[in-house]
Amino acid sequence: MSVECNNVTLNVFGAGRSGTHCIVDWLSSLFDSPQFVKIDMCPRTYEVPFFEASAFKPKYNKVRDELQKLFKSKYNPQYNPKYNKVRDERQKLCLFQFNTTTFKLQKIRKCQFFMCDPEYRGIELCQDKMFGTSIKKLNILILRSPYNYIASRLKLAKRINKPIPINDIIDLWLTDANEFIGKTNYIGEKILIKYDNWFSDRGYRIDICKNVGGIYSEKTLNIVVNLSGGSSFNGMSFNGKAQKMAALDRYEVYVNDSEFREKVINNDEIKILSDKIFKDISFNFDQ
Repeated sequence: MSVECNNVTLNVFGAGRSGTHCIVDWLSSLFDSPQFVKIDMCPRTYEVPFFEASAFKPKYNKVRDELQKLFKSKYNPQYNPKYNKVRDERQKLCLFQFNTTTFKLQKIRKCQFFMCDPEYRGIELCQDKMFGTSIKKLNILILRSPYNYIASRLKLAKRINKPIPINDIIDLWLTDANEFIGKTNYIGEKILIKYDNWFSDRGYRIDICKNVGGIYSEKTLNIVVNLSGGSSFNGMSFNGKAQKMAALDRYEVYVNDSEFREKVINNDEIKILSDKIFKDISFNFDQ
């Protein structure tokens, strides 16, 4: 294990279509430095920018094995020595992104993708073993307003022709929302980020930067992350001008959809949580 101490480790939790990748790129920009490692803990891929992308696109059932290889002892000749660069050098930022669409918060402490050590006793311990300790470790939870989040999930499912039951989308949002308000505490102490506010309010972003650390930057704000084709509604057409997207009004496409109105707009549990968390965001359902 590295004896050197890293500066910051961020564990970022958020569901797909919640703006998580946009916020992760923005958080990374606050620590602009070549001393940086990012692990995208999604079952499909993970990446470490030091290395060629082809080395970091294993099949789902190979991810754990690949992580084992990545952080094996450098004294074992069967592993490529360059994999130890991440582990044996001080990093300004280590960022782990957890997609709660696949890594359910209820099970996050038993995440198999960190079980690369027989003495595994939790995410924090295993991160220390893989990357070395950090001066500061922070958990971050991202939540998008339910109406825009559910609309974006539905739109993407339609676009890629992979339908998903609306009840499953609702259940996921409710799980993350209850963690957000502190009704559950699966990931412990955390910084909370409301995507809708982050997208629209510079002062809100500055406050987050103060809590996280780093130097405030807006250089990534207009980039559309090219994952699953970019935006659910606009694809990559707004790349370079992402701040002009109608990201806060996605729900409007579905206000006259009978299932969306019945199960989302008229859902009392969603309304109570949304009013509590996003009380400064207005929604017009009378269209």
